[in-house]
Amino acid sequence: MKKLVKNYIYNLIYQVFLVIVPLITAPYLAKTLGSKALGIYSYICSVSSIITNLGLIGLNNYGAREVAYSRIEKRKLDKVFADINILRLILLLIISIPYWIIILQSSYKLYFSIQYILIFSTFIDTSWLMIGLEEMKIVALRNFAAKLITVIGIFLLVKNSNDLWIYFAIFSVATLVTTLSLIFQLKKYINYEHFDLRNMNKHIKGSLLLFLPQIATIMYLQVDKIMLKAMSDTSQVAFYDQAEKIVSIPLALITALGTVIMPKLATDFRNNHHKEIEKTIQIVIKFSLFASLPMMFGLMSISKTFIPWFLGSEFLPVASAIVIIAPIIVLNSLANISGNQYFTATNQTRIMTISYMAAAILNIIINAILIPIWQYKGAAIATLLSALISVIIQYSVMRKQISVKMAFLSSLKYLLASLLMFCMCYFLRTLGSTWYITLVQIFIGVLMYIVILLLTKDEMLKKIILTLMKKGNKT
Repeated sequence: MKKLVKNYIYNLIYQVFLVIVPLITAPYLAKTLGSKALGIYSYICSVSSIITNLGLIGLNNYGAREVAYSRIEKRKLDKVFADINILRLILLLIISIPYWIIILQSSYKLYFSIQYILIFSTFIDTSWLMIGLEEMKIVALRNFAAKLITVIGIFLLVKNSNDLWIYFAIFSVATLVTTLSLIFQLKKYINYEHFDLRNMNKHIKGSLLLFLPQIATIMYLQVDKIMLKAMSDTSQVAFYDQAEKIVSIPLALITALGTVIMPKLATDFRNNHHKEIEKTIQIVIKFSLFASLPMMFGLMSISKTFIPWFLGSEFLPVASAIVIIAPIIVLNSLANISGNQYFTATNQTRIMTISYMAAAILNIIINAILIPIWQYKGAAIATLLSALISVIIQYSVMRKQISVKMAFLSSLKYLLASLLMFCMCYFLRTLGSTWYITLVQIFIGVLMYIVILLLTKDEMLKKIILTLMKKGNKT
């Protein structure tokens, strides 16, 4: 458990940094590039993301899980790494052919060509090994370095909408450099073994089981931007994408726990520690609701005062999109627990496949109906409903295997406290749309939420305060 907490702290520090980065770069990019250029960026990222994930066939999660399963047996770990790593390179060669065929027919050839550097980096990435070994410090430092280089590059080199290609290049090259640096760390953890072609079939089958739910998730997370581009224009893509990115900021802090929890659950599952799995899931659900409910209501309450000064008047529609999709902070944090943690660790990918396929199909249907009518708002509604159906399906199955009822019932106080906080913050927005009004809303909202939980003697808040006090005494 000590290592789990340590890994979570490393990952949390990185996720906090991810929260800070867009707060710094988003306003600058909105003003220098504009909605049309950012829409093009979002569109190309969506296309390349779909192609990349199709090519990887779920090897990131599968590789991390297999490493967690075999890390006790050193020789087996070496062979697993060699087999999966070579398989990733083979798949890179396979997907490169259709990718270049597609971009040669595109009007965005330059941008797609630069984006290929990022795709290449993704396939040679070895962070899945570190995640499986629960060595999150190295992964967090690598990711931190990549983001820091990107931020510096943006402010130094991106000056106007003609610099969109530079924006693509900064992100792609930074990712490549930091990915290559991680490869030099491998000798500390593994010995290079010759890969065995006979194992490829086994790895492909195992990965595909995880890939089916993953590709369904990608469909309802990325296809909406492609459909928006086809049915409207790049500005609509930018409005929706910016709202989604802002909503993902608090979500990243919560789902950071999933990256470090899954290997632990996988190990407990292999050792038949079912009670330990149930206990861990209950704690994570309660923590998730403790954090996600106030974040959801808080973001909804400040969106109208936040967007005008943060992104500028051109991006005012983003505020409406945020109000619509903010509930996915709660829904996706819960789905992260059931899907990315529990069902992945316990090798129940069929449930994930069913839930994510249902969500993907629903998403495409609703997008096709609502985008022509409401454009970015239609896409936001489709995303929300897709996330909801996915959570309903997964938890209807999970609750029959482990007890989660008490975790939800004991979290009703978080819902009540969040609603009271929302009412206060919503009232405060009548004071104006300035940065200091937004800060006042956030400060009063956080204070009010904490005070309500202190008055109700909430155990989760008590544990967090005691943990922070212990850390402070040590320093």
